[in-house]
Order: sequence, then structure tokens, then C-alpha cells
Amino acid sequence: MQILCSQFIDPGRDHEETFKKYHSLDMQLSFFYRHEFFDFDHDKVLNIIKKNKINIKSVHAPTTEIYSKDFFPILETIKEKYKVKIITIHPQKGDKEEVLKLFNENSEKIKKLEIILAYEIFPKKRKKWINLAGDMYRIFDKDFLKITYDTSHTRTENILEELKSVVDKVEVIHLSSYIGGKEHQPINDECIKIVKYLKSIDFKGFIALEYLGNLKEKQIQDYHMLKKIIGGIK
Repeated sequence: MQILCSQFIDPGRDHEETFKKYHSLDMQLSFFYRHEFFDFDHDKVLNIIKKNKINIKSVHAPTTEIYSKDFFPILETIKEKYKVKIITIHPQKGDKEEVLKLFNENSEKIKKLEIILAYEIFPKKRKKWINLAGDMYRIFDKDFLKITYDTSHTRTENILEELKSVVDKVEVIHLSSYIGGKEHQPINDECIKIVKYLKSIDFKGFIALEYLGNLKEKQIQDYHMLKKIIGGIK
């Protein structure tokens, strides 16, 4: 199990200043807009990351889906540039049966990339071809299809119990709290219980602190706090 700081990156950001704050930490890189992804200077950012001795452990892909023409170019670029195995994907709108059919037809192509696609859970009301952790657990029957469990996206009353029911297909935890109708707020006591549970079962995946807003200092503080809790378990 490894703790990560997650950071959105885009062409307009001051990456020198951003990554200086994450010096020597383990991180998840998060892209969002696919129209920016191929215009992005990945090599420049990689040089900044290397200079700051940052370890990129996973990547959050920009918005795409297997029926999109840019799906495989995005995955191939992430694999080539960032050398990661675990890629988080936001499910998009679409027909569930058609998406699953495309995964069946392209399974060998995905396997050759040697990656795992960890689909992120979302509240049921959002228009996606798949949203809920339980549905992903039931439907995902391929080794390259796993789950990113986002603790601020679920609306269950007992997050820990839901997580326990799907944890063997979870590769990434996006850890943050849902407070006052706001997602991706700093972790709370319930999040700490989740980390302790994951430690108790020797969870092998990533826990990425995904905070929105001007919360870098709090994120980094919580990163070090969680590292102490897990006691160096990898």
C-alpha cells in the first residue's frame, strides 16, 4: 500500500512552482481535458518531476472512453511517457452493453499495453454508463478492469462496509471527504478508519489524496500523517 498526493496538471499551470511543493513525494498525476492532452508538453513536465525527485505511481487519464478515437492514443501516451501500470478512468455517457462489447473486442490490445484500467465510481444521479461500486464489481470480469473507489463520490451511509464488499477489485482509493455538499475535502475520522482497515488487510494498491481548492499544504500534511499510520507498508 502506498500513499500518494494527487495533482491536476494542465497547460496553463506553473508546473515548476507546483511540483516544487511535492519534492520527493509519491504522486498521482491527473489530467482532465482530452483536447489539451496531446498539446501538453509531457517531456517538460517529466523533467520538472525528475528534478524534484517525485515518483509518479499512477495517472488519472483525461476524459475519454473506449468508443472514443483518442482512447488508445491516450493510454499509449500515458504508458510511454509515465511508465505506470494503473490508469484511473472516468466513465462517460454511453450504452453499457456497447461499452462491454468493445472491451471484449479490444481485450488483447489492452493486455498488450500491460495496464490496468481502474474505473472511478460516481454518484448514481450522474449520467455515466456505469457509476456504482457494486455494479463495477459485478460486471468487471477482466483482469485489466478494476475500480478506483472515490470516498467523496459514494453516497452510501457506511463507506467502509461498501468498500469491504468490493475491495478485492479495487486498485486505487481516492481519499477525501464529502462535507456540506462539497466533494474532495480534507480527510476526516472516517477516512482514517478506512486507511487502518486497508492496512489490516495488507491492501496492495494506492491511496491518493485528492483535494480540490487551495489545499496543497493540508494535502501534504495529511500525506505524511497517513505514511506514519501505515508504518511504511508498501
